[in-house]
Amino acid sequence: TNLLRKYACLITFFFAASVMRDITSFRLISWYNISRSSSIPGGKDSSYNIPGPSARQDGKGSWCILVPAYRPAFKVLNRLIHRTVMLATDLEAIRLFAILSDSEEHSDFIKEFPVAAHQLTILNFDKLLNNSKLASSQLDSGTKLAKAIARTKIKVWDPRRVTQALKKFLGLETMHRVHGCSSAWVLDSESVPLRKFSFAEQFLDYEQNPRILVSNLSDPSMKMNARHARLQNNALAGLKLPSKVTNGSVLSFRTVDFWMLSLRRVSQMMEYFSRIHNKPFANAFMRNPAGVPVYYGNYMWHFFPNETSFVVYPTSIKEAGIKPSGKVQAEASKDIFVCKGQAPWTDEQRMQILGTNGTLAWVRGFRFEHLPTNGCEGNVSGAQSLLLKSDVTWATSNFDNQVRPV
Repeated sequence: TNLLRKYACLITFFFAASVMRDITSFRLISWYNISRSSSIPGGKDSSYNIPGPSARQDGKGSWCILVPAYRPAFKVLNRLIHRTVMLATDLEAIRLFAILSDSEEHSDFIKEFPVAAHQLTILNFDKLLNNSKLASSQLDSGTKLAKAIARTKIKVWDPRRVTQALKKFLGLETMHRVHGCSSAWVLDSESVPLRKFSFAEQFLDYEQNPRILVSNLSDPSMKMNARHARLQNNALAGLKLPSKVTNGSVLSFRTVDFWMLSLRRVSQMMEYFSRIHNKPFANAFMRNPAGVPVYYGNYMWHFFPNETSFVVYPTSIKEAGIKPSGKVQAEASKDIFVCKGQAPWTDEQRMQILGTNGTLAWVRGFRFEHLPTNGCEGNVSGAQSLLLKSDVTWATSNFDNQVRPV
C-alpha cells in the first residue's frame, strides 16, 4: 500500500510539473506573439503572427474586405496590408481578399511579398471568368475580355476601368457564394489607414444603419459633372430603369470612394441583371458599364429603399443649416480635404460636417489626392486639424502623404 502511495505521489508530481510547464510556455508564447504583432515586421521572411485567412471567420455572417489589384499596384497593395496589420485593433474579425488578374500575378505577388500574401485570400480574375453564369466562353480569360471591350468601343469609360469594375463584381459574388461573406468593404489598392481603428466597430455601424452617400447633381449648389451623369445613365439603362426612378434628379453614387455593401443584394442584382438581358453578367455589363457603387446604389434606391438610408450631398448638409459659399463638386472629397480657400465650406463648417453627429461623421474614408503634398502655401495644417478632430480613418485613393497619419 505504501509503495502504491509513493507511485501515486510521483505520478501526481510529474503531471503537475508538466501542466505548469505547458502553462508557462503558453504564457511566454502568447506574450511573444502579442509583442511581435504590435509592429510591422522589417523583412520579407518575418511573420505577423496573426492567423492567416483560413483561421479567421469563414462562414455565414462574416465580414470581408475586397481589394482589386494588378501588377503595377503590387507595392501599394503591400503597403495597405502592412499598415492594416499595424493599425487594426481586431484584424481577426475580418477576412482580407485581393483579386488579381491571373495565376501568374498571383504567383508573383506571393514570391515578391510573402508576408502580405499570408494575410490574404487571393482570387484570380481569369478563373472567375470561367464561370459560365458570369461570362460566356468568348470572355473566359482576361485577354479575350480586353479584346471584347476594345471591339465594343465604350466611350464613357476607358477599358481599364471596365475591367476593374468587373473584377470587383465577380470578386464580390465569389466572396458571397463560395466564402460565405455577408457584408463587404471595397478598397482600392492605393488606400491606406491613417489611425488605429476597429473593423468590428465599422461593420457593426454599417449593419445597424446601412447608409449610402449619393451626390445630387440636380441640386442648385452642385456643379454638373457630365461624366458622372453618363455613368448614372449607363447604370439605369443596364438595370432597365427609367430616369424617373430617382425622382427626376440626376444622382451620382460615386462620391468619396467609401463603399460598404450587402453581398446578398450584390449577388441578387447580378442575377437580375443577367436575367433581364438574357446573357451572362460580364457580357451584358460591357454594353452599359459603370462602377459597383453606381449600380449598387441605383439597385438599392429602386428595389430596397427601406433597407438603406441615402445621405444626399450637399442637400442633407444644407438641410442641417450648413450653406456652402459656392458650387460644390460631385466628388465630395474635392470639397472637404483641399487647400484652404478652395473649398465651398469654411473650416468651421467642415468640422461641423465631419464632427460628432455631423452629416458625414459616419464616412470613414475620403480621397486625399486633391490636397497636394506641396503648393498649398502652408495650409495643409487645416486638413491635418480636420483629420485629428474627425473619425476619418482611411485615405481611400492615391494617398501620397498629403497628411500625417495620427
